[in-house]
Amino acid sequence: MIAVKIIHYPNLKTVIAVEEVLKNSKEALSREEIKRRLETRIMHQTLNVAISYLVERNLVTDNEFGVRWKRK
Repeated sequence: MIAVKIIHYPNLKTVIAVEEVLKNSKEALSREEIKRRLETRIMHQTLNVAISYLVERNLVTDNEFGVRWKRK
C-alpha cells in the first residue's frame, strides 16, 4: 500500500456540506459535480478525504458511477 501524505484535512463544516450535497442528490455524482454544488471552494484532495470518511462510516458508496448517498 502506498502511503499518501495528506496536506489538507476537511473540517467538520466541510464534511457536513459534502454530506448534504450527497443526501440531496437523486443520482451518483462525480467529484467535480460535488465541488460545483458546494457553496465554498474545496481542494480535490480535501474532498477525497471527506468522501473516504463517509465511505468508512458506511454512509456513501463510491464506485465507477460516482459517489452516492446510501438510502435507508
